[in-house]
Amino acid sequence: MIDVRVPLRFEGIMTIEGVAPDGAVKHREVQHNLITDEGIEALKTYGLSALTDVCWLGRQGTTPTVADTAADLAAAWMPVGVSFTGPIEAYDSNSPPQSRTLCARSTYTAGVADAFAYTGGATPYWSLTHTRHFFRTGDYFQANKYASPPIDSPTGVWVDDGWGRIETDASYIDEVGFARAAQVDTQSISLAITGAVPPDPTSFTFTWPLWAASGLWNRVALAQSIGYEASVLNQWGGTPPDIVLAAGDVIRVTYELRIYPPTTAQVQTLDIDGVSTTVTTSAIDIDGNSWGPSGLAGLFGGMWVVNSSAGQVSETNTLPASVEDSFNPSGDAADDAVEVGSANQGEYVMQLRFGGLKGIFSTGIGCVLHGNFGGGFTFATTFSPKIAKLDTQRLDFNVRYIWSR
Repeated sequence: MIDVRVPLRFEGIMTIEGVAPDGAVKHREVQHNLITDEGIEALKTYGLSALTDVCWLGRQGTTPTVADTAADLAAAWMPVGVSFTGPIEAYDSNSPPQSRTLCARSTYTAGVADAFAYTGGATPYWSLTHTRHFFRTGDYFQANKYASPPIDSPTGVWVDDGWGRIETDASYIDEVGFARAAQVDTQSISLAITGAVPPDPTSFTFTWPLWAASGLWNRVALAQSIGYEASVLNQWGGTPPDIVLAAGDVIRVTYELRIYPPTTAQVQTLDIDGVSTTVTTSAIDIDGNSWGPSGLAGLFGGMWVVNSSAGQVSETNTLPASVEDSFNPSGDAADDAVEVGSANQGEYVMQLRFGGLKGIFSTGIGCVLHGNFGGGFTFATTFSPKIAKLDTQRLDFNVRYIWSR
């Protein structure tokens, strides 16, 4: 069994803008974002594009931490003072309103397609750029669609807390991020009131909105809060945002996710069948299709190739001079590939197996090509001396893909 490690690093840059209908940018804030542990771990199951599909706006503004999860975005609303026997008047006593995290979501690109680009130089990287737009409508600030007080009279607290009144709901935003999914749903509970006097009902059902999300990729706490103009009575908690947008303005969020391939070869010394062997793993063709939108940059995570095209053994053990050079030696495809998985965060193990007549070369097996995410191989591992293999033997090759922020 040969076990090698392949490191990758991710970085995100968020740009939040307020844009007037004529295209003029009224406000811009740029931040390097925090990618969560939940996001790093989710790459074992979901691809980069899926985890950065839904952009959300919120208003909690706490300092982001790597321990933040999608569950932290959910906000079930319940009026202060209401209990199973509490008075119905509690609907009018919830002041100030709670700090709700999720308050809007968008997958709308306004025709701006996701963009992939390669940047060379001393620290080369691939970038995946998403653009999402928010308008001041119920399609984005969706919670106002779900306000449903149990009776007609106590409506004030729903208004104060943003439910059912978009002026309040969209008036204050101080955090932004991306997740695999985010949506608003409803939650209900039936309550009984003790000592009720007609014509008050003795029992009724609360129905309130519940925001939920899954697969939290990142969070950004804004340096300056933003929000759509609202009257003093309709401001979130009575506090105006730092940046006031007009009702027709658009909030535009641009997220650039950078993927940094390793530019230095990883060298190990391993005992292979009793022979001390120098094992060198290097990225290959990093400016080519294997790393581009149809390869690692577009499909990493959730798109693990597990058929014979996942790996190849070849006779040569001479790597190209540069990690930007292509490397396409002839050889034998793997018999199969198995997802071994890993309990470690940000790590996934793939096992490639070559048996029978695979790898029966005159001078031995010089390298294994691997890391195919649809566009071709992204890594090559060479052996010195080469590995002598008989047709009665099988070569098992484990590669540990390790990623971090």
